[in-house]
Amino acid sequence: MNLVLFFIGLLTCALSWAAWKGGAPERWATILYAAAIIASELVSQGAPPGQNFTVLAGPLLIVDLTLAIALSVLTIKANRLWLIPATGCQWLAVAGHLTRWLAPRVIPTSYAFLTMIWSWPMIVLLLIGTIAHQRRATRGEQVPGWRRS
Repeated sequence: MNLVLFFIGLLTCALSWAAWKGGAPERWATILYAAAIIASELVSQGAPPGQNFTVLAGPLLIVDLTLAIALSVLTIKANRLWLIPATGCQWLAVAGHLTRWLAPRVIPTSYAFLTMIWSWPMIVLLLIGTIAHQRRATRGEQVPGWRRS
């Protein structure tokens, strides 16, 4: 339980810091992360009791896939390198769902691990990106948040 509380604390700090000190891409990533967290909680509450990760979590797959697509678009449009591995992590979470779909006998704990473990590096990458943006701003560097079309 302490690990869950630590994760929630880290997540809250990362999202708050990015919303406060990040550039436009970091703020958009914060919005996308927060929306995915809320959507995941909403669809998880509707899951039948005792079926957590024992079957393909279709609604969670949809949330994760939507976030992966949205982060991919953000990565293409934004001028931030940290988004590349963060988006890759989200696609790996989607791959965890596909593993369950292709191999239904995957142990539920493994399925849960494959889909959730990628949240940790994504949060750390958001923090790294926000700190890098803040350092550039402190030095007076003007790095545009978006790529030219």
